[in-house]
Amino acid sequence: MDIESMFSGGKWQLIELLSRKELSPLQLSEILGTSVANVSQQLKLLDLLGLLSTVKVPNREKGKPRTLYSLSNDYVYVISVLKNYAGKHLIKASPIHSAMARIMCIPETELHYPLMKLFWRLEPSFEYIKALYFDKSKATMFVVSENQSKLKLQASYSFRQGFGSFEISIKLLSKFPLELEGQYPIYDPGNLLRQKEGEE
Repeated sequence: MDIESMFSGGKWQLIELLSRKELSPLQLSEILGTSVANVSQQLKLLDLLGLLSTVKVPNREKGKPRTLYSLSNDYVYVISVLKNYAGKHLIKASPIHSAMARIMCIPETELHYPLMKLFWRLEPSFEYIKALYFDKSKATMFVVSENQSKLKLQASYSFRQGFGSFEISIKLLSKFPLELEGQYPIYDPGNLLRQKEGEE
């Protein structure tokens, strides 16, 4: 199976669901409204590409183990269609790759430049930063850190863009935000978002 085929149809739906939390074939089939056999076939194809991890969990009701699937690693699939260059590449993503991809996937393209600039401004403090979340309605970057005294951050950062400027405020949090509606996860190397969704 080629790489592109995993981004279409049922396989893409599985990738989206497994990006959020571990799920069994039965759970996936119920969410997608399809058969367990169909889901299992799609999972086998994704597993052949090395995209999945599995863990056996005791099933108390039936006394048999069940298999939970999740994504094995972070990946970024880049397709560039530019003048004088066209290319595509699947990258096993570091937290930096993941952050750049998350920024580039924000629909409001005018946010890309200031968010990337801010990300690199904050990079020297990553040792003390657990996560970064951007709230576009407040133009605020939430910085999750348990060592806030170690952070040397400004209250806001201003970036020139075209003929104007864009200002982003900084708000420090000691734990993961309770509400994420309207916020974009930018940097989340510890998968705090997945842990939070797993608790709900």
